[in-house]
Amino acid sequence: MSGNPGPVLVRGDPVSSWLTACAIARFTGVDPSQVSVRVEASHPSKSVFVRPEMDRLHRSLGLDVSTLRGAQSAQGWRAGPKLVSMSPFGASLSGASFQNLWSRARSHGERRSLSEFQSRKTTPGTFFVPADAYGGALERIARRAGVGDGNAECVEPAMVIQTEPSDERSDLTANRRNIGTAVLPIQGLGDLRAMALDLSIRALIATWPRHRAQGLEQTEYERRLTCAAPVIADMRALVLGGGDRSPSLNHRISVWRELGRITPVDDDPFTAAEWIGALLQAGHQPEGYPKLVEAIPLDTLRQHIDAHASCEVQHG
Repeated sequence: MSGNPGPVLVRGDPVSSWLTACAIARFTGVDPSQVSVRVEASHPSKSVFVRPEMDRLHRSLGLDVSTLRGAQSAQGWRAGPKLVSMSPFGASLSGASFQNLWSRARSHGERRSLSEFQSRKTTPGTFFVPADAYGGALERIARRAGVGDGNAECVEPAMVIQTEPSDERSDLTANRRNIGTAVLPIQGLGDLRAMALDLSIRALIATWPRHRAQGLEQTEYERRLTCAAPVIADMRALVLGGGDRSPSLNHRISVWRELGRITPVDDDPFTAAEWIGALLQAGHQPEGYPKLVEAIPLDTLRQHIDAHASCEVQHG
């Protein structure tokens, strides 16, 4: 991929802006000296929640998040006092998912809640990292590559990347992209800021404009994020509660309760374990299960359930 729309200015908080600038310098073919960062806001939290799917981007930049000062392995992300764990639930047996095994066991007297069978171990590749350590590491990588200081730029940018919501009407002649929290609905889910940024950076790189184009590339960029936004909004509604649920969320809840399945959805950034944990926290227990579970002898089923009661076993 190559292309250079002219000088690129990235504006926002130090974490989001420096990560975006690193990705542009690394993947778009733009001369890094044509990229600059203008830090216009502080990062809103003291830590950044880093998901496993960000590891590939970090390693391509030469960044090992686990070695940063203060990095701590995590089990999942927080929504207020709630923890949405990314850890797995039990293990499958004879092709049946653990929640389906649990549902049948429950119909035969199992009293332990499904939540008790979720691993309490930290999730590989998942970290809370101090925002200053993370942003500082990204700034050093960007500056070594040749990215400049947007506060010192005199040349009007041809493209502006905005990482924070803004009503400002400057730079109207530039080709614009809103990314991260400026475009994806994570209000109330602060730990998902980095996820929103990662999703939009991937879409930005995949649709990077050629020859100063502002048409099809921008339309495709917006389409990609438009597909992801409703899924994030459904998770937000499920975890935070209140307000009307969308038809897609109601369908997801019904499939979970009646069939014990997580509905596969295109452009879903969340894992099945996250959806299960969020559904359980919202009070939605699975009741139904596929017929193949009936073929498993009850003694075998109960032994399998008991083997996972400690939540500390290895999950396949």
